Amino acid sequence: MKLSNNQLFWMIFCFQVHYALNPAFQYGHQDAWIISLVMGIAVMLLTFIIVKASLLSRDESLPALCRRLFGKWLGSGAAFFYIASWFLLTAVTLREWADYVFLKLLPNTPVFMVLIPFLLLVVYVNVKGGIMAIGYCSQVIGPLYFLISFVPFFLMFGVMEWSNLLPIYTDTGGENVLRGAIPALADVMGGSMVPFIIMGKHTDSKKTMKSALWAMGLSALWVILSTIGSVLVVGPHQASELIIPWVDSIRTISILDFIQNVDAFAICIYAFAHFISVSASMFGTSYGLAEWVGAKNWKRIVWYVAISVFLCVILTSNLGHITNDYRQSILVPWILPLNMLMIPILLLLMDRVKRWHA
Repeated sequence: MKLSNNQLFWMIFCFQVHYALNPAFQYGHQDAWIISLVMGIAVMLLTFIIVKASLLSRDESLPALCRRLFGKWLGSGAAFFYIASWFLLTAVTLREWADYVFLKLLPNTPVFMVLIPFLLLVVYVNVKGGIMAIGYCSQVIGPLYFLISFVPFFLMFGVMEWSNLLPIYTDTGGENVLRGAIPALADVMGGSMVPFIIMGKHTDSKKTMKSALWAMGLSALWVILSTIGSVLVVGPHQASELIIPWVDSIRTISILDFIQNVDAFAICIYAFAHFISVSASMFGTSYGLAEWVGAKNWKRIVWYVAISVFLCVILTSNLGHITNDYRQSILVPWILPLNMLMIPILLLLMDRVKRWHA
């Protein structure tokens, strides 16, 4: 069985992009929406390139595709670079979720006690159902995540201070827009790299490109609306100091004393969305590693990956540090230019060259 385009769409949309708001506020303040808009345009272009490259592997795994087009050793190195980046993505996403639960819901509970049941559930869905089970879960959780992402923006109209958007562009300038858009782009695209291995062998339709573009377009639109909403509600300077300013913004929602505490529902749905993103990242890492080493049973590798991720998470520092360190040291300087841009373009070029010589 293969994923439907609907399942792929919701799975991509569930990947977490909350932390893309932080570099936008850091460099743009009240102009964070301009940075998010530039980031959104770049997201669509990059998604088109990545999906075109991933669809080259309709009948073969990502390691096999890289080895066919780049040669044995260079292809193996390129494929391993993807697998390593997915492993890091799994660990960082899990650490972000665990720290957020620790800070907001269970402040006196050790982090490993938060991690173990969540990680066991992720292992279970991978081992028992694989990518199809994650796809079915996405069809249930994805629409809820969509509602809790977009509806609060319209419920906050009564508390929005529109003068917070002024002055426009004067305090920021083109250099800061670019400096903020690049890490925001890396944050939004980070999760979508996992479907790079999923699309080729596990989807079945010519509409895969359309589903991926719609999903990434909605994610980018959410980032744009969230930056605007956060600036209008909590102000640009306070928003730049918060871990997830959007959650603090929607706490202000109160309509006729009937609709309140929306943030409690949001955190619950965010936890489910984290389950989808961590599960899909775990699948990509385990399945990709099995293909890379030639293992017949990729499900056994899920356990090794889960134990390694658990050790990485409990040995790393707290939320702000791991997110910023990962973005500044690995995601922006290495994964964005190599995994998201250079290797997909080279795959497309090499495929054209080989077809031309065939």
